[in-house]
Amino acid sequence: MTILLVACGEKNPLDVDVSGIEVEIRIDRMEKELFECKYEDLPALNTRFSQKYGDLWDAYVAVMLRAGSPDDSLIVVSLDRFIHDEVMMQVYQDISAEYGDLSWLQKDLEEAFRHLKYYYPDAEIPLIVTYNSVFNYGVSTFEHSVGVGLDMYLGPDNRTVKKISTEMIPQFMKDKMIREYLVVDIMRGWFEVNFMEELQGQDFLSRIVYEGKILYALDALLPTTPDHIKIRYTSDQFGWCIENENNIWRDIVDKKLLYSTEPLEIKKFCDEAPFTSGLPNNSPGRVGNWLGWMMVRAYVKEHPETTLPQLMAIDNPKKILKSYKPEKK
Repeated sequence: MTILLVACGEKNPLDVDVSGIEVEIRIDRMEKELFECKYEDLPALNTRFSQKYGDLWDAYVAVMLRAGSPDDSLIVVSLDRFIHDEVMMQVYQDISAEYGDLSWLQKDLEEAFRHLKYYYPDAEIPLIVTYNSVFNYGVSTFEHSVGVGLDMYLGPDNRTVKKISTEMIPQFMKDKMIREYLVVDIMRGWFEVNFMEELQGQDFLSRIVYEGKILYALDALLPTTPDHIKIRYTSDQFGWCIENENNIWRDIVDKKLLYSTEPLEIKKFCDEAPFTSGLPNNSPGRVGNWLGWMMVRAYVKEHPETTLPQLMAIDNPKKILKSYKPEKK
């Protein structure tokens, strides 16, 4: 199954017909079961969750609740303390109010996973498990499931989110805690863990092409989703990148960053930040990832016979780079 890019105004070739592909998404509301559980039923719930969710429940208890292991003798006390914490009860109330009905999420994910199975017919469909992550993680990927911390999508104006110190969650990150990114985050997490080759090179080009391939995969899995949502930008931030593409490229070339293995330089262009260090303050963060995306798109446009699995398997980023010729604006 080939993937193509065509000129603006034509039908998006990635918007393929997947109506004949059967996908059923199941969403378990773990936070509801946990917060509505009576104390005397917590031991049974802990046992059931351990058997049902396995590594997800282990990580939830150890990493998010910081309560050790589900096998600890005091686990029931820890769980009871958590679900009766005043702030956590408030967060649960807000999750229930904001995300009481997730039928829209189920529908959107089923469409996205139909596209995944279009390119990868044997792809496993994960169980989606929602919870209150105690403001730790939005999406976490496990062997057979994807965990979703709905507290991380309550929005920057949520009463609890507003009270969180910006040292714990910077304001630019709070601004991204919106439902528009939920489907993108789930699909990115599952795809990266299950279908991406491990990043090999330690240089700047290898990293941005790796990130660009993930973003291109989202083009294929979410063909009707706006570009700025796929990269977790605002529309203005995405527009800034389009307008300044040649300047971004020239800055990287002039500073001889393309083959740099300096971790700090790579971090500046690829990691989360309010803006990209070295570029104007009105630039978005992760501009290197955006540029890698444009490189991958250019490669596919020049090599339209490339399938998505073939694209993901390309291990020489210079092969991708050869197709990239930014236009002066």
